[in-house]
Amino acid sequence: MKQLLHTPTAVLLSVVCALSLMVLATPLYAVSSAAVPLIIAISPNHIYNDQATMVTITGVGFAATPIVIADTTNANHQVLSNVTFIDSITISVIIPAKIFEGVYSITVMNPDGQKSDSINDFIIMNRGDGTIAPWVSTSPMTTLRWRFAAVVAHGYIYAIGGNGRDSSVILSSIERAKLDTDGSISSWQIVGALSMPRAGLTAVVLGNDLYVLGGETGGFGPNQSSVERFALNSDGSLGPAQVVASMTTPRADFAAVAVGEYLYALGGFPGNGTALKTVERAARQVDGTLGPWELTASMTMPRSRAVVSGRVIYALGGDNTIERSIAALDGSLGPWQIISVMVAERSQSSAFVDGPYMYVLGGFYPGLYATNSIERAMIQSDGSLGPWQLSASMSQGRSSFVALALNQRIYAMGGMIGQARTERSAEYATIRTFSHYIFTPLIVR
Repeated sequence: MKQLLHTPTAVLLSVVCALSLMVLATPLYAVSSAAVPLIIAISPNHIYNDQATMVTITGVGFAATPIVIADTTNANHQVLSNVTFIDSITISVIIPAKIFEGVYSITVMNPDGQKSDSINDFIIMNRGDGTIAPWVSTSPMTTLRWRFAAVVAHGYIYAIGGNGRDSSVILSSIERAKLDTDGSISSWQIVGALSMPRAGLTAVVLGNDLYVLGGETGGFGPNQSSVERFALNSDGSLGPAQVVASMTTPRADFAAVAVGEYLYALGGFPGNGTALKTVERAARQVDGTLGPWELTASMTMPRSRAVVSGRVIYALGGDNTIERSIAALDGSLGPWQIISVMVAERSQSSAFVDGPYMYVLGGFYPGLYATNSIERAMIQSDGSLGPWQLSASMSQGRSSFVALALNQRIYAMGGMIGQARTERSAEYATIRTFSHYIFTPLIVR
């Protein structure tokens, strides 16, 4: 037997066995560390360059600690060494502020020099200054409307209820128009009706449902607390009206917003001449109905307009101040605090949030006819507001109208011109949110 072990075959067998034992004893991470890295996804895939931003890269084959390389077609080259190795499939990297804007190719390189293939559509943008380009007239609504509601869903604008030629006419009709790719509005058409006429109402889209709240129905009756719901179909059509849980308080000329799965109704008038500072909420159920409405933290003063950014609700109207509250996950609101003062006091104005800016448009200056002026303020990362600045004015003054934004465009419709003339006209303008509009198709795809 000893003689056999000294034969060439026995020696080879011994070597093979030894190598096998070495492989089995080698930790798995030592094998995987030699793998070529592969990027699967980058989140977010577009950022602004006015501040440092953390980006998460997921993939396979990452080793502690790689570097990230960012290249553009114009030869801008950045080696990003501020990388955190989380595990072999996840790393994070801090993109520094003031990095040159453009479309970047992102590559991960392990310490052993092995590189991933590049992902070629990481976008760094200049945030833009939020200014508004000149206004352009577009298709007017079919019906004169003021004190109405409007929403955007599935590429359509819906105009809902309101007063007609004067305060004695209260509408129940709903009309819609498709938003064209150039920003214009196609022709309007009547597509449905409320269960009752309503003016001074509000409307909110939550999920695939349209909720219409409150308003006055005419005569000497009280304002409405009822809420009705319409299913929003993907082709832009509406399901039949369904009455859901009523608010605790009748309200007209008030505000309504959605945060998470909750609807909020703020301020307005109950119909007895007083103004409200109360706020109430209801949770949206799985089937689209609403749970019971409940009062939550009241505002500091009566208001009639509100907008949302993240989980922060901003309320305005009544004077030139703006207050805010933060919505908790359970729907409750934190205390309201006045945080900002606009350039001008406005009533019957319209407001919205687009990207990092809040805009307030039109309305009455005290003692004057409706104004066409617009002001805006940047929303800071802590929810505070920067200074207010005037922006490009609408083509005409409007009050009791609706303005809303979609895809870096702003739309203003209907309302009162002066103190007597009711409008059905519509106009739009581009908001300069991004400095390079060529990036937009990559972002929204």
